[in-house]
Amino acid sequence: MRKILAAIIVGVLLLSMFSIFATQLRAQGINLISNGGFEAGLNGWNHGVSGSPIWGVTSENVHGGDESFKISSTLSEAVYLWQLLSFPSSSYRFSAWVYRIGSDSSTIIELLKKDPWLAGRGWAPVCSAIYIMNDMIGVEAWDYIGGSGWEYHKNIKWLDISLAPNQWHEISFVTDGEPKTQSVYLDSILITELTTNDSWAPELLILGDVASGDFAGTFYFDDAQLSEPEQPPLAVVATIDIDPDMSNLRSRGRWITAYIQLPEIFDAADINASTLMLNGTISPVLDPKYGFVTNSSEYLVDHNNDEIVERMIKFERAAITSWIYQSIGMQHDVSLTITGELNDGTLLVGSVTILVLWQGQKAPFKR
Repeated sequence: MRKILAAIIVGVLLLSMFSIFATQLRAQGINLISNGGFEAGLNGWNHGVSGSPIWGVTSENVHGGDESFKISSTLSEAVYLWQLLSFPSSSYRFSAWVYRIGSDSSTIIELLKKDPWLAGRGWAPVCSAIYIMNDMIGVEAWDYIGGSGWEYHKNIKWLDISLAPNQWHEISFVTDGEPKTQSVYLDSILITELTTNDSWAPELLILGDVASGDFAGTFYFDDAQLSEPEQPPLAVVATIDIDPDMSNLRSRGRWITAYIQLPEIFDAADINASTLMLNGTISPVLDPKYGFVTNSSEYLVDHNNDEIVERMIKFERAAITSWIYQSIGMQHDVSLTITGELNDGTLLVGSVTILVLWQGQKAPFKR
């Protein structure tokens, strides 16, 4: 694990002084992150900077209140905020709102603990960490496996889920104590769970990248919170296929077709089409004059021939084209996310990346 400023090591000695007070706050459901919404500027936060990135508190794009924190860096730069935490339990809920500019931006959020095996010589990601990459999300928590060095089992999962750019998203971790199960949610939808042998109370929060070379782009952070765990609603992660997956936005075709495949324990016929949304803004075609809306033999199909039935829906091509123009701009790889519910209220979410051809472009270039 990358080493952080030596000043942090000194600060952690103060944690024990606040344990009783933190317990009282926790019982009251109070946020234990100081100034998590940046309404008081950077009060309560420390920072580290490498190179000359753009960063600071801003009012240009906020989730709640009047301020948020913005970072914008290249691979040769880094900027991060950190804050010592005084949470006395290994059961917690952490959440933060994140806004990503463009589909090429990447960053990291980490909840760390003073390394419990190395006599105070560093920090370890034994609590929670989430990596927001170009076209996927990574979730990490470590287990110690013995020895006197950095000897860990790195529990990490990479998910084929892309954080849709140019809109706010809530990312949250919920842990249930021992043995530790870390549930990770995106916009209140469960995207994965990670189980580790050990369970720890978080002692350090980092927003952004500590070292240059790994992450780059522009992000806003807002409304960070640490409190008692409150389980968000469960959801199922669906597989999405878009046809065509290479889309010419100047095409005169009327529809863009999506196929939603659920895990085998679920039934695609239970998908409530009226709840479906593409990137939170576009509804599918629901006009009953179309057979693909009312005739189950047309909208329940095995499109990929894997013997699992998918739910087919169609979107107006013009609506998707307009959204891409206004929200993303002229990028080639565009992430599309479909959310909705099953008939029993279970949430579903699925993402896919399509290749977009702009005016005058032809298909030869590759992803």
